[in-house]
Amino acid sequence: MKINIKRFVLSFVVILFLYKVSANFIEHVIMDNAYFVVEVSDHFRTLKEMQDKNWIVLITDVVWTFLFTYIFVKGYEDKGVMEGMRFGFIIGMFYPFVMAYRAFVLFPIPYSIPFQWFFYGLIQCVILGFVASLLYKPKEEF
Repeated sequence: MKINIKRFVLSFVVILFLYKVSANFIEHVIMDNAYFVVEVSDHFRTLKEMQDKNWIVLITDVVWTFLFTYIFVKGYEDKGVMEGMRFGFIIGMFYPFVMAYRAFVLFPIPYSIPFQWFFYGLIQCVILGFVASLLYKPKEEF
């Protein structure tokens, strides 16, 4: 199957938007209070320092969602939404799981924080995979 560039770009843009919205919701609504616990707040940069480095977050988010979309498209099997959800689950186990529990080893933070990073990240990836399966369709071959 040939890659449908228009559908790939559409999928990438929508997934990037949904990733940014869901990441902000997770970080600033669901987990906001967890970061202000006394034993945790000393281990993060100040809000000003984070804001100054926010351009790095934007770049990593663009790269991550591009690769998420690209890998989905390259392995596309046209098996419906379950294919996308399965893909999202695999990526969720590959990325949020590894990053969250590695952070738990590296930083003296309560277990609840990396568990939530993993759990919400896994849900986020499954949803993004679901969306990718709805948006992407390969080029028709004649």
